[in-house]
Amino acid sequence: MASTVSIQKVDDARQLEGRLFIMLCTNRVGALDPAMMRRASLFERFDRPSDEERQDLLSADLAGIDIGADALASLVAATGPRDGAPGFTFSDIQTRLLPAAIANAYPDHALTTEHLLAAAAQIESSPAIAEDLP
Repeated sequence: MASTVSIQKVDDARQLEGRLFIMLCTNRVGALDPAMMRRASLFERFDRPSDEERQDLLSADLAGIDIGADALASLVAATGPRDGAPGFTFSDIQTRLLPAAIANAYPDHALTTEHLLAAAAQIESSPAIAEDLP
């Protein structure tokens, strides 16, 4: 029932003569209703971040913390693919790695590279979901 209502709403949007932008995001493409997929005009795939993208994210998230270039490079490597598992996602870094590192440091210490690297070693990246776009 909910799927039918959603599809009807997408079809109703056509009455707006192109003045509406609808974006649907999921990491479970295979779970989407095929009728909804037929109505999409563009599919974009967002892969896991590259070393450079993880470095940019970590640099931005750790701005103001004294982390040298070598330590940052070690952290980028520690969040990359390892032991057959994919590298960390943006979400892995922001919602799991950084809070775990802060928890390791708090309340007795300032956050250090050692806390970050220890957290990266303890955390496994989110599993890959192998689903192709249509």
